[in-house]
Amino acid sequence: MALNDLVTICSNPNCNMGYLFKPGVKPSTDVCHKCGSPLIHTPLTAEEHFLIDRTSKDRDFLMAMIDLKKSDIIEFQTKISQFRSQAKQDGCYDAPKKVPKCPKCGSTSIGVTNRGFSLLTGFLGSGKTMNFCQNCGYKWKP
Repeated sequence: MALNDLVTICSNPNCNMGYLFKPGVKPSTDVCHKCGSPLIHTPLTAEEHFLIDRTSKDRDFLMAMIDLKKSDIIEFQTKISQFRSQAKQDGCYDAPKKVPKCPKCGSTSIGVTNRGFSLLTGFLGSGKTMNFCQNCGYKWKP
């Protein structure tokens, strides 16, 4: 899904199916595959639809925003800008955080410890940190 893909929605308010199409590409169907109702081809991009849906789940609000984009693009862009600012404050545009996992068992329960003393190497490298899995006990270099 690209943020500039156009959104097509089902005309049946109880269905809530949505479809995405690349700009300039004609949809392959004009009926909802879930309920058979006609589809509404909106001028909304996927990002705009996400921001509107995040603000209100009300179908009438969505339809009013579609009408607003068609009739007053300046006012529409002002509203979308406000919705986008709120979404950024809420962290919706942050990159997903990568959670470390154990390479052996895949557990996310990871701890950090010092390497410790070894009979073979003595205290050489004993101050280095090591990751260890609290699930299976596997140790590896960070």
